[in-house]
Formats: sequence, structure tokens, C-alpha cells
Amino acid sequence: MTPVPGPSNTVEPMYRSLVAASGLLFLAAAAPSTRAAEPPLELKLVAAKAAYPWPYPSAPKEFDARLQELIGKQKNQEAVEFPAHPTVDLVLKITNPAKEARTIHVGGDPNQWTLTLKGPGVVTVEPRLAVTTDFRSPKEVVLEPGKAYDIPVRKLADGFRGAGRYLYPTAPGEYTLSATYLLATADGAKGMTLTSEAIKVTFEDKK
Repeated sequence: MTPVPGPSNTVEPMYRSLVAASGLLFLAAAAPSTRAAEPPLELKLVAAKAAYPWPYPSAPKEFDARLQELIGKQKNQEAVEFPAHPTVDLVLKITNPAKEARTIHVGGDPNQWTLTLKGPGVVTVEPRLAVTTDFRSPKEVVLEPGKAYDIPVRKLADGFRGAGRYLYPTAPGEYTLSATYLLATADGAKGMTLTSEAIKVTFEDKK
């Protein structure tokens, strides 16, 4: 009688080869990347001038009372015109600390800064100004290693096109001021948000 052949002995070596290959793939996937992560962009708020004279014609108490009156009228759907926001002399500096050049997209409608003012008397309002419907695109800026891009800040206002919100110090004294900046992507979408450390600014008493 002719013997029946048993199962092929080539299956086991093939199986071992597949297992070994799978193990190599697993180890490669699990191994940590040796490429160092890029350090994040840095945002710094710089005060060219840290002390300001009292910015309004009226005294602190009268100015604060007037603001509260206007806020009340706005809540009642009345048309109001808020006083001019204080002018300041500040710069937002976006710095690239990496060893390679970085490309950022700044300006235009997608990019906005937000100011945080803390002190003895802070009132914020939304003036609800009319704006044009055109879309202002961001521009591309290449930041070389260690270089910075400067954004002047000339008023205590922020939000859409720098006019969505006014910040008023309503009492003399020392305040702290910090900022965040929302960067856009190349296509105008929201990108990373940068945050600065707080600085001190002083508003002097009315003379």
C-alpha cells in the first residue's frame, strides 16, 4: 500500500518568518522617534512705554459712571457710541526659537490678538461697530532662527480687526497686561494660539 503523505513541513518555517517580520514591524512602530520636537513659537508683549497719563477728559468716578450708563443703554438695544479707547505703545513679538526657519501666517481677518487687563478698575465693552464684508487674507512670513516678527499694538482694544472689544482702565494705578495671539494656517483656518507673560502698565491720576 502506498503511504499517504503527511502535511508539508514548509508551513512552519513560513509561519515563523511571518511572526518574525511582524515583530520587527511592531518594534519599529513602538520605538520612539529620534527627531527632536521643534520648540514652540514664543509670544512676548513689550512695552515701549509703561506709564501713561490719565487718558480721559473726565475724572475716574465720572468716567466710570458714564461707561455704566452707556452699557445700560446698549443692553436696552439703544444705539450708543463709546468713548475712545486708551492709546498705548506696545509691541507683540512672535519669535522663532528653533534652529530651522519657520513659516507663519499673520495679519488679515483670521489672526486676532486678545488682551487681558487686570487692575483696580477694568471695564470692557463690545462697541458693535459696522465692518466691511470683504475677507482680508493673512500674509506669509518666514521667521529665521532666533528672529522675531513685530506687531504694533497702539490701543487697548482687541478682537475682530482690533475693534471687537474695548478695554478701559477706570481708576488710576498699576495694572497687569498680557496677550494671546491666534495664528492662522496657510488656508486661513485657525492655527496655534500663542500666549505672552504679563507686563505692568501704570495709568496716572488725573491732574
